[in-house]
Amino acid sequence: MTVPGSPLAAAAISLICVTWSLSSSADASTEYDCRPIETAKLIGEQWTGQLRFGGCVDISGNTAVIGANRDGSESGSVYVFTREADGTWLESAKLTASDGADYDQFGQAAAIEGDRIFVGAPKHGLYNHGAVYIY
Repeated sequence: MTVPGSPLAAAAISLICVTWSLSSSADASTEYDCRPIETAKLIGEQWTGQLRFGGCVDISGNTAVIGANRDGSESGSVYVFTREADGTWLESAKLTASDGADYDQFGQAAAIEGDRIFVGAPKHGLYNHGAVYIY
């Protein structure tokens, strides 16, 4: 795991976070306009080509985990972002498999529950048996 410790850097691939806004016309009983409003754009700081950043996303509280299963020879990675008090998101970590290999696709699935992060690597191991890593 590497911890960049700096704000987001510009890159070509991003994830858009939205909130929903509900507004009504003059006659509130008949028409509603519900549409997303972009509140942030998350970009992987260590972009390395076609990493498929955003292939899977999970959020718990102020922490988001975002898969990039084709990062580095498709060994894959997961980016962890933390929402600050002012609402901005900062990349706080990049997770990689301790025993990762080319084409494992670590990060094809990722989930966060409490203080645990679960990451799937469906093509890990001989004959692509797969693995799940827990942080």
